[in-house]
Amino acid sequence: GLDCANSNMTLSDALIQDNVARDGGGIAIEGNGGTVNVERVEIRGNTSNYGGGIRCLSNVTLNLTNVLIVGNTTTNIGGGINNWSSNITINMTNVTLYGNTAPNNPDKGGGIRARLGNEINMVNVIFGGNFPNDIRLAHASSVVNIDYCNFTDGDGNMNVANANSLVWGDGNIFEDPLFEDAGNGDYHLTDGSPCIDTGDPNSDDDPD
Repeated sequence: GLDCANSNMTLSDALIQDNVARDGGGIAIEGNGGTVNVERVEIRGNTSNYGGGIRCLSNVTLNLTNVLIVGNTTTNIGGGINNWSSNITINMTNVTLYGNTAPNNPDKGGGIRARLGNEINMVNVIFGGNFPNDIRLAHASSVVNIDYCNFTDGDGNMNVANANSLVWGDGNIFEDPLFEDAGNGDYHLTDGSPCIDTGDPNSDDDPD
């Protein structure tokens, strides 16, 4: 779909869908200290060997805001997002990672797979339906900070190696988000969704 090499980039109001690549079916980011901002973007139905939706190679800061990462597939690791190497920071705000798939091996990482000293900060993020798990932290020294997120499949749907950390903050829930019609690609929240009025109270625009 898109390759960003050793650059700063802002991508907004886009649909990246049905692409195929070796690295990063939707977006591949090869970094040398660059910052990539992705805002109001849908990353759907992409396929790759490494990072079906997004792949970050190293030395990258990736800011995801109001992003849908759904239905992406990897033949190896990282169905939704794959962080390959070190010095990668991902800041996720108002993101849905749903229905991304990797091979049937808990090491592969259906939603996110990270390794070697990554930092991932999540606020108002919905996980669910990722196979074989939502988060896989491999090797060592990665930290995931989690606030006001919903894990549809519970907090056990993760594979965290020794010397990695999941830091559970405030406001996290473990319920069906009650999407309008996820089976047909509609991830709007229905009126009865437990994700309504439970977001970070300091969020911009609509704190709910």
